[in-house]
Amino acid sequence: MTRNGLIVSGGAIIVAGIAFATLTSDHAFQIIALCSSVVFGLARIVRGLQPFDTPPGAWTDDLADRFGPPDSRPQLAGSKCAACAQKIMSEMEAALCRQCGAALHRGCRKDHRVEAHRERSGQAYR
Repeated sequence: MTRNGLIVSGGAIIVAGIAFATLTSDHAFQIIALCSSVVFGLARIVRGLQPFDTPPGAWTDDLADRFGPPDSRPQLAGSKCAACAQKIMSEMEAALCRQCGAALHRGCRKDHRVEAHRERSGQAYR
């Protein structure tokens, strides 16, 4: 959320809390609604007024350690199988061809080896 958005939403929370507290007949509930809306509204306003280099929620380099090192393996889920041309739905059902590096379903590996990697003599691979 942007800086102005935080400030405006904090003011809106305070105004809504005051309006809700005036419309409520229970005195204890009025105090709770008023105090909580003022606290939450002021917290958002203060957060919006604080200086920051990057917007809240933006990706920074210090988040890389939180999620571990980058994975060097290719993304297989969502790619097309080189043998059957169907979409690979999960990493669990996917494999890479050892010869050409194509994305395959695990069940399609044998067919891919036979069809795509024939020897020059025309004989089936292995």
